[in-house]
Amino acid sequence: MDEKRQIAILITVAFGIGIAACIMALAIPFLFEGDLVIADYHAELGENGIFTERYVYEVKTGGQYRMLFRYWMDPLSADPLGTPYIGFEDMAIPPGTIGYIKEYDSTVTLIGSNNPADASFVRQMAENSEVGIYNPSYFPAGRYEVTYRYILHPPLEYDDRNTHLNLRLVDRHIPYRNLAISVPARSVETIYPHPPALQVTPSGDRYIISGSVAANEVIGIEMLLSREALEEIPGFPVYVEG
Repeated sequence: MDEKRQIAILITVAFGIGIAACIMALAIPFLFEGDLVIADYHAELGENGIFTERYVYEVKTGGQYRMLFRYWMDPLSADPLGTPYIGFEDMAIPPGTIGYIKEYDSTVTLIGSNNPADASFVRQMAENSEVGIYNPSYFPAGRYEVTYRYILHPPLEYDDRNTHLNLRLVDRHIPYRNLAISVPARSVETIYPHPPALQVTPSGDRYIISGSVAANEVIGIEMLLSREALEEIPGFPVYVEG
């Protein structure tokens, strides 16, 4: 075999290996998703603390899940609290499902049902500070879109120049295949996404944090904001030495 033919074969093999590696890189995340995944997650933070989340849950195998949900690490409440908390406003649920909120103090509210048995089940099975949808007959395979709306009342550390906001979203969860979080750019000086592999992209007057997240990776956003942001976010300010 002459030298030119050997080189051609090596190039062909290397090209084939590269193509195979690309295919595996795309396929492997799907192989490890399991039979329940968040196919799409889109969230938007307003300058006034309004936070809207849209979840698209993908159930790959029917008859296994009765609850599709997210919980908060910080207290979730429909009423004002005297400490930092997530203020629940409302939710939009798919037809044929029951929406629920279980607040930080175990108070349960249902949307789409007044059956005491449903409330009892949610009270027993859901964690505190959890919102989600419930199907007593189990969810068939398919996609289920849910929208949650809150007003955030976070702790805000500040000094004479800046305000620090640490938005903790979730730390125990199923995989997020496609995630995108939009935050206003006007007061932002620096953004630190968690996990760090998430991409931060400017888009007009906003920043978009995007990517995919494996199960149980901590998801959150730390932002260094201007001092003026302290007056816009309905949080709980704490002065720290600069």
